[in-house]
Amino acid sequence: MDKQDYIDSIYNNIIGPDDTFEFGCKQCGNCCRTRADPIMLTGYDLFNIAKATNLTLIEAMVKYTECISGADSRLPVVILTERLDGSCKLLRKGKCMIQQDKPLVCRLYPLGRLFDGKQYSYFTQDACKGEGQKIKLKDWLNEFNILDYDEASILWGKLVYGAALYMQKLLKENSEKVEAFQKSCLYAFYCSHDLDLSIEENLKRSISYLQEKYEGFKIE
Repeated sequence: MDKQDYIDSIYNNIIGPDDTFEFGCKQCGNCCRTRADPIMLTGYDLFNIAKATNLTLIEAMVKYTECISGADSRLPVVILTERLDGSCKLLRKGKCMIQQDKPLVCRLYPLGRLFDGKQYSYFTQDACKGEGQKIKLKDWLNEFNILDYDEASILWGKLVYGAALYMQKLLKENSEKVEAFQKSCLYAFYCSHDLDLSIEENLKRSISYLQEKYEGFKIE
């Protein structure tokens, strides 16, 4: 499937709060093993992992993640790493060791979500159907406390969206600031957070940091 077909498939499968999808988790753990696509972490995912495992942000990054460069965005992306057998490093005896604080991608599974610069939309995707129970989107979001992260999710989405637009501008201008901006984004996205503050406050500080450091960087 090429990029445009993938984008079309997302928009064709968006569902609303009262729409249903089929899923019934059998707790087999297969979605945590040998994934075709890596689990990409938000800044607040890493924040939660660090707090749940009693590690610093840097320690959590080193132990459980890898940082790569987005193929299109050129922005830093932190992903969960796997063991040699292909299983997630946070998987223990078939269960997530941080179940209550697991990454949002894992909470949403088998759904995906899309940020358009202002709000999130949710969509069904080709994934495990489990026992095939019918579930309303709004019930699924409530069950896994996903809406509790609404403010953090919007702040994160705006931070990354703004950074992507600014990076496009730098690349178009062939600017010498690209590498410096990548490093600043890694710091702002993942490394600068104070574990004693709320993630919302940390993300607001990250936005201010990039706005003050880079002229023309804007968050709408």
